[in-house]
Amino acid sequence: MPGLQMHNKTVATSLVVQLLATETQKLPASTGSALHGWLLQLVKQKSSLAATNWHNNQTAKPFSLSPLFGRFAKTSNGYLVVKNQPYWFKIGLLGEDAFNLVANPLFVLQANQAEISLSGLTLKINDIKLNGHQWAAAFALADLFNHSQVNSQQLVMQFKTPTTFRRLDFNYVLPEPKLIFGSLLNKWQLINNTPLPLDLEKLNQLLKITYLNIKTQFFSLKEQNLIGFTGKVIYEPTKFATKENVAALQSLAKLAICAGVGQKTTMGMGVCRLVN
Repeated sequence: MPGLQMHNKTVATSLVVQLLATETQKLPASTGSALHGWLLQLVKQKSSLAATNWHNNQTAKPFSLSPLFGRFAKTSNGYLVVKNQPYWFKIGLLGEDAFNLVANPLFVLQANQAEISLSGLTLKINDIKLNGHQWAAAFALADLFNHSQVNSQQLVMQFKTPTTFRRLDFNYVLPEPKLIFGSLLNKWQLINNTPLPLDLEKLNQLLKITYLNIKTQFFSLKEQNLIGFTGKVIYEPTKFATKENVAALQSLAKLAICAGVGQKTTMGMGVCRLVN
């Protein structure tokens, strides 16, 4: 795409942190909220100013999180992690500054075979992956603009955790193109200042939904439960979309694995990826 600045530095990552439970322990009510607090403390060790900005910033944030995944034991008092069982979560990072603030100290923790504490739950870091896992990724700008790996103009999106959008005073749980790709367009500015050839107000005219298999479910946060959708959605360009529009939409779809979509992506909601 002419006129867009590209370089070979990594600008967006999705780190998969693989963990081991050394004891059977109670799971926090919201692992997304617990991971959010843990990550901000990790950043604070390098820069208290950055940690404060990440916490207080009301606009696009340079990180996203998943909740903790793995096999949990159900009890009458909640869920447990089970001794010697593997668990994992992912961290999405946008921009070199975010990567340096999070990934570098995280790799030090791994090298020291350290443990992380999540609201009283302690887990040992086993491995950190930038590739070799379906939810791990590392992109330079050139990677995001390389569409040779996109099999067709179809954009097949998998939404792993509940995804929702704030509309007036309620949560909206339908995957409208404007909401999905508008959210990603908002995150794009964190990795590149050159605007993409897309008009936010016309996104519903450029894409149509051709397949929808979603369900609604609740997502537990520290102080509330939010409802969102999970599942698979396929988008295709309409006759109004130019080649430049389609290329830009494909770039945004690839970014989704790092950026997350919608509300509360820094606490585990809106975990999604392009799967074609």
